[in-house]
Amino acid sequence: TMSVTDIITDNTVHSGTEETISINANNVSVFTDSDADDVNNIMLNNQGNFVSTGGGDDIITVLGGAIDFTLLGGEGDDRFVLLSAVGNTQGGEGNDTFNIISGDVIDQLENNNFEQIAGGAGNDRLVFTVDNDIDFSLIDSTSISGIEILGFNTQENDITLNYSDIVNITDNNNELLLLLDGNDNLTIDTEGNNLVEGVTQQVVDQYTVNVFSDGNVTLLIDESVNVTDITFTSV
Repeated sequence: TMSVTDIITDNTVHSGTEETISINANNVSVFTDSDADDVNNIMLNNQGNFVSTGGGDDIITVLGGAIDFTLLGGEGDDRFVLLSAVGNTQGGEGNDTFNIISGDVIDQLENNNFEQIAGGAGNDRLVFTVDNDIDFSLIDSTSISGIEILGFNTQENDITLNYSDIVNITDNNNELLLLLDGNDNLTIDTEGNNLVEGVTQQVVDQYTVNVFSDGNVTLLIDESVNVTDITFTSV
């Protein structure tokens, strides 16, 4: 049975395993067990909190009042649920998911009111589950990194993405898988580069995708998106 710990005292240091941990104080440090079979559910609010997870597939939920936090994912496939991004979020090893579920977070990203979201090693995804438009060209070039999959799970989004954004947010192979639905509109500024659509589709991570590449950057777009919904521009 998973135990429940509610931390309400500032400057507390807590170490635990297989717990639901609720942080409702400032400057709290939480370290979870490194066993791959142990799963922790951690929620944080307030200011200056530090969380370092172990080998399990942990869930870390950042509530809207959380600021100046540091989250370090461990070896597991961790999931970060973000109602605030005003801190430093690092996935570490494993196939991690960063789930944006608040329009406030998009404002924080576009206004660069956060330190970083870093996927780290593994096949990491940044997923938007909020009906808001987003312009990645407004985000600082070093703030989002190590992301292999960019997903949008809401009814309609207008997404603006520059060639350099793809280079910045991916790892060294500059390959990005885009998962959109049929109502999304994608505008890509190629910045003078020639992203050529491949003759045949490919299957990547169980998704059938259309491939656009210039030999340096590769953009994989889910086949459910009509090419007519994608606008390529160049400046």
